[in-house]
Amino acid sequence: MTPRRKCQRLEDGDEGDGVDRLSDLSDDVLLDIIDRLCSVHAAARTSILSRRWRGLWTGLSEVVLDVDPCKAESVLTQLALPMLKCLDIYLNRWMTPRQLSAILCVAARLAPEKRFAISTAHRVVGDDTIQLPCFYNTTALELDMVGAPFTLPQSGEFTALRDLSLTWCRIDPAALLAMCPSLRVLEINDCCALTAVTVHSSSLEKLSLCGTQWEISSIDIAAPELKELKLDVEMTDEFSASILVPMLQKLDWDCSFPDHNVGVGELWRLRSICERKIYGYHVVSMYIYCDSAV
Repeated sequence: MTPRRKCQRLEDGDEGDGVDRLSDLSDDVLLDIIDRLCSVHAAARTSILSRRWRGLWTGLSEVVLDVDPCKAESVLTQLALPMLKCLDIYLNRWMTPRQLSAILCVAARLAPEKRFAISTAHRVVGDDTIQLPCFYNTTALELDMVGAPFTLPQSGEFTALRDLSLTWCRIDPAALLAMCPSLRVLEINDCCALTAVTVHSSSLEKLSLCGTQWEISSIDIAAPELKELKLDVEMTDEFSASILVPMLQKLDWDCSFPDHNVGVGELWRLRSICERKIYGYHVVSMYIYCDSAV
């Protein structure tokens, strides 16, 4: 058997001087290293490296959390206030409205400057309402959850808000919009029980209303600065619309009807009306089909 070669010993001075040079780096550099872990849980575990690293993760400027709602509030309270720019929370199990209200309250106090997003694939279970606080300094807000209805703040405004996205929320967009004086972009996606849509805004420039889970009975839009409008919804037989958008430049209209009868008798049915821009021309098309079963 060939004898195993012994490892070559380090020459004098090659074994290092025992100095933790990584921990001697500035906080900004260390935070940049931690930020590249792309996980707040991994970032928190760096605290075991040395005293120098302990608690450093709480100064991250961008935080993404995949967390149990029962633990979310305690994690958020550890974050440093001045540094936070973006906060993205995914709640990985069902929760009560009271739990969610507490999480939103802490998040609002953190005041993420650029973006706050909260979402879940689980229901908010309970009879209480969800208390939505004011995010005074946040420029982008995303709410994505199913369950209890939201209650808006009694006072204050979302002063800095420019982008707002609402998905599956039980919330009154018109009332919320009145508290957003600087809003530029509004996205409404399958908001629960939303059958009449009212959007009045002097600052809004882009509006997207999409949803096939609820039939819309009326749309009322008055937005003098609106440049882009997308409508992709199902409409009731009694649908009505009032749209005042003098600055509109781009329209994407794709609205369907619940098999509305057209023509003679019960044979022909209108399924959808679409508007598209093709080779510089606005083209309106209707999808009408023959119901052979009638």
